[in-house]
Amino acid sequence: MLRWQYSNWWRRTLKRAFAYNLFYKITMDKLIEVKNVTFMYDEENEPGIKALDNINLEIYKGEFLGIAGRNGSGKSTLAKLLNGLHLPNRGDVFVMGQNTKDENKLLDIRKTVGMVFQNPDNQMVATIVEEDVAFGPENLGLPREKLRQLVDESLKAVGMEKFKDKKPHKLSGGQKQRVAIAGVLAMHPDLIVLDEATAMLDPSGRKEVLATVKRLNQEGVSIVMITHYMEELTEANRIIVIDEGKCVLEGPPCEVFRKQELLEQMRLGVPEIVEISNALRREGVKLSNNILTMDELVDELCRLA
Repeated sequence: MLRWQYSNWWRRTLKRAFAYNLFYKITMDKLIEVKNVTFMYDEENEPGIKALDNINLEIYKGEFLGIAGRNGSGKSTLAKLLNGLHLPNRGDVFVMGQNTKDENKLLDIRKTVGMVFQNPDNQMVATIVEEDVAFGPENLGLPREKLRQLVDESLKAVGMEKFKDKKPHKLSGGQKQRVAIAGVLAMHPDLIVLDEATAMLDPSGRKEVLATVKRLNQEGVSIVMITHYMEELTEANRIIVIDEGKCVLEGPPCEVFRKQELLEQMRLGVPEIVEISNALRREGVKLSNNILTMDELVDELCRLA
């Protein structure tokens, strides 16, 4: 039993290490590059409001990137920069090598980077679920058979195929958000950016959306999850923490969550299991630094026993 627990723990540790190296040191293709970007609101009236200050980051195909920060930190502004909804005042954002400042490339860029926002009701444009999902690709002039295929595939991908004939206003918050994700998927984006997409949901709805996001990422869709709920980012390959418009932390979840005091200063904290693990370490229990879930904590305690 102990041998199994130990091998299980070791397998997870190696998996995370290899995943991190895979994304950032070996073969992953760059999807987005943010170079020296500063963004200011109301720039015409000096001094303006600086939302982002000389941000640099790269996003890779296939990864699950978490972007965390308290309210007003600049993370939602960054989300809108990724597909050209905002343009930098200084610096550049490149999507698949295309600059978002190039108006001729904006349509291609927005096909590449799909956005899911906080309030699902604001994203509903039709009275029937399948019509809502079809809205984006229909505007591309696709033939009816292709459109039907895209809608069916997208609803199935988020587990909402049984609700295609339902009225969106009769769905739960989590179901509405999954329909919104299906609408984005129907455009076949390379990357989905979720900007506080669970903020208005109850725990059940949040669980539904997070499970959907995890499954889509496992199937090859790149994900950027923007949130101030750190427990939503335990499955991420990498986390970037933004505060006062600057990147202040970056690394795999285990590494970022070790900075508990710094995160608490930014009003973020760490997931509950990580907090328990950190408290046990302070009491002298020699736990691994890679614990992110309850199962991992139990396995580690069994290994020590």
